[in-house]
Amino acid sequence: MNPHFPLPLLLEEMPGEFGFTGKQIYKLTANFMWRNVVVPAGFKTDLASVPGSMNAQGYKKAAVIHDYLCKEVRKGHGTYAKADRALYDAMIDDGAPKIVAKVYWAWVSARHAIVG
Repeated sequence: MNPHFPLPLLLEEMPGEFGFTGKQIYKLTANFMWRNVVVPAGFKTDLASVPGSMNAQGYKKAAVIHDYLCKEVRKGHGTYAKADRALYDAMIDDGAPKIVAKVYWAWVSARHAIVG
């Protein structure tokens, strides 16, 4: 068990539901946790709206954390800069090479700088 992710990531595919990029939507069937961030059961995610596929690379956990924190930013809590840094840190905590985490961090940071 990874100490940074004390709860397993349990997802259920939502048939017929797709995100704005056309990716399949999934729903958490139980709470998920990374460090001090708790993502509640029922949260829906497309597992990363970035080029390439984080879920194919095994970075679903970081994608869920980032999606959740970005949703919180849209509600007025936190910043995209902190959400983007959390993506990088969660990827590192989940075993991603630093260069891979930097590429994803750079992409989401640039996107948020341009379109929010």
